[in-house]
Amino acid sequence: MPEKHTVNFNNIALQNGIIAGALCIIYTLILYIINIELVLELWLFVAYSFIVAFKIITANVIRKKQNNFISFKQGLKYTFMISAISLFLLVVFNAVLFKYV
Repeated sequence: MPEKHTVNFNNIALQNGIIAGALCIIYTLILYIINIELVLELWLFVAYSFIVAFKIITANVIRKKQNNFISFKQGLKYTFMISAISLFLLVVFNAVLFKYV
């Protein structure tokens, strides 16, 4: 009998998306506390490196759990989920930060 995957890859992508989004929020908040002009400059692009790093980590975890194989469709699906979740969290945080704070 073939083995069934008991690991839900959607949960892994969701979890890593939330972690990447939280790291981006913390980084943005630190920049805001240090100097608000840093948020408006190119330093904010460093936050996107957290997202890229978690995309790579997630793709590698999923690949290893599937005997070192991941299809292009799966890789694209899970990395897009990470981007969507983390960027949504970052956009909501930035909207609240600049509108109410």
